[in-house]
Amino acid sequence: MATTGHKGNIDHPTNAQRELTDALRICISALTHAGMSQNAVAKSLHMSSSALSYLITGKRKRPTRKILESLHQLVSLRAPNSALPLPTLADLLLLLDRVLYELQQSQPCKACGRPWDSKALPTRPSVSTVEESNPGRAPSENLALPVDQIDGDRQGAWEDLADLQWRLSADELGDAAGILRHVGQDCEPTETAIAIATCVREGLGDAAKTIMTYAAQRVDEEIIVMVRALLVGGDATAAEELVTLRLER
Repeated sequence: MATTGHKGNIDHPTNAQRELTDALRICISALTHAGMSQNAVAKSLHMSSSALSYLITGKRKRPTRKILESLHQLVSLRAPNSALPLPTLADLLLLLDRVLYELQQSQPCKACGRPWDSKALPTRPSVSTVEESNPGRAPSENLALPVDQIDGDRQGAWEDLADLQWRLSADELGDAAGILRHVGQDCEPTETAIAIATCVREGLGDAAKTIMTYAAQRVDEEIIVMVRALLVGGDATAAEELVTLRLER
């Protein structure tokens, strides 16, 4: 714990995060030893090279199951005889589950009293406790209502925003398009919704529209999750546009 007056490390990787990052590095090393460049690996996974770099450096802590499955399949096809200790698909998915579990044990949200990714109801005082501490107030005036759970990043930060803005400013439109395609097609639905809302908030309307165009091609169950997340976040216009794109599909 940091002492008063000093900043602590608030983004220290967990054991599972380190192990998953190491496993991803082994997979990428096997592919590069087999003759694939990192850019070629990224294209095969339908990712930008920067997004892949984030995965193997640990900056991106939660790859999707689809990415892990695609990476394992690519290694099986291109580097089946690698001398490196390749993880199995079951190994990768188990590590991802451990990462998600450890995130559930993280410091709870100060607003509702539960871990960021926990599905449990918020912590709230009992009726007797409220009555004792506030004898002149009705219990119903003190109890917090349950906050509906949205899986994903509860703080609403899209980790690829800075990279996207840099790619756009540097006129690296191909990489920027890859980032938008990846988040629209492959990310968890709530992360896609966060990316859409972030682009809208940052004035990147064309980027938001591009993400939604890809997102509208996904299965209806995932689109429903995205629309719900946008509505809960107050982005009704984006939610309506996503529904419109789905109906026009």
